Amino acid sequence: MKLVQHAAEDQLSMVPPPKVDSHVVPFVSAFLPWLYLAHHADAKFIDRVLALLAKSDGRDKACKIVQYFCKLAMAVHEPKYKPLVGVLAKQLSGTRRVLRIGKCLKVVGNTVDAWGEPVAWKRAAGLLGAGVSCAGDFGDDVCWASDMQLLPVWVSDCEVWIDRLWLVSIVCDVPLHMADLLAARQALLACDADTDETEVRRRRAKFFNLAVGQVKLIADFFHASRKAMNWPTRSPVQDAVCGLVSASCAFVKLWGATAK
Repeated sequence: MKLVQHAAEDQLSMVPPPKVDSHVVPFVSAFLPWLYLAHHADAKFIDRVLALLAKSDGRDKACKIVQYFCKLAMAVHEPKYKPLVGVLAKQLSGTRRVLRIGKCLKVVGNTVDAWGEPVAWKRAAGLLGAGVSCAGDFGDDVCWASDMQLLPVWVSDCEVWIDRLWLVSIVCDVPLHMADLLAARQALLACDADTDETEVRRRRAKFFNLAVGQVKLIADFFHASRKAMNWPTRSPVQDAVCGLVSASCAFVKLWGATAK
């Protein structure tokens, strides 16, 4: 019996282990947490996810998070991760540009809101920001058309000016948003024991959303400054980190809106 057992063990030891594609393992590992969440998610959670992805802005931010995760991986170790996620990041970038087509039309509502602002400096900053943002969004659509060979190729050479317009629009938005954030903080601090609990929750939620929005604007500022002027660094890590923070903040705000 021992001879038979040893012979069987010798035969098993000669069988080569199964080959596992090293390109597949990272993706399987990345999707396991999402599969776990999907398994334990309830119907309400799924409805919120579907409601978020039903909006073009929600799809844009979901794509942006994945895109900048890929960019961060490539910035950390490009030779290793670019063959794995380089094409995915490029495809997601193109997808997001398609999702943003026509975003310049928001200038109508933004202009009306800014014009109705009673404070002079807020009205001026709002009108300037709305106009500059519209010009940048329209330019982004034009550059996309150039990339699709619908317009001359030289149009894409002006893309740096779109980044500069984006930077100017952020500079206009930051003080406006900061003023709203400070006002929301004062309103929250003004709550006392007699304040209705529902009103307290509403003020707390408003302050939280504005705080997240301000973090997003700061991340956008450093993202735009790198793309427009290579400031304060030329590192692609700055692009990846700022883009990821911005997308995450926007996603958090959109996720909170689906609970209403």
